[in-house]
Amino acid sequence: MLRLTLSLALFLAASTAAADQRDKRLDSLFESLGKTERTDQTHGVQAKIWAVWIESRDDETNRLMDLGIAAMRAHDLGLGAAAVRRGRPP
Repeated sequence: MLRLTLSLALFLAASTAAADQRDKRLDSLFESLGKTERTDQTHGVQAKIWAVWIESRDDETNRLMDLGIAAMRAHDLGLGAAAVRRGRPP
């Protein structure tokens, strides 16, 4: 699982990401995360941060990222690896 997560992170870093750590939206999200005490609220803020981080201007990159994330959640490492390799079957 760690290998797949790292591969997805590298894939994202090499993609045509629209947002990065300097994205203005992140300032308020991280501020909210620091002030939030309830776990159920932190999950929502974390999801918004990830949504900013994984944005891309490329439809195919977005599709593959969505596929890779869904595969990780389903513990389907073969499908996740295929997404990292730009959709080729495992």
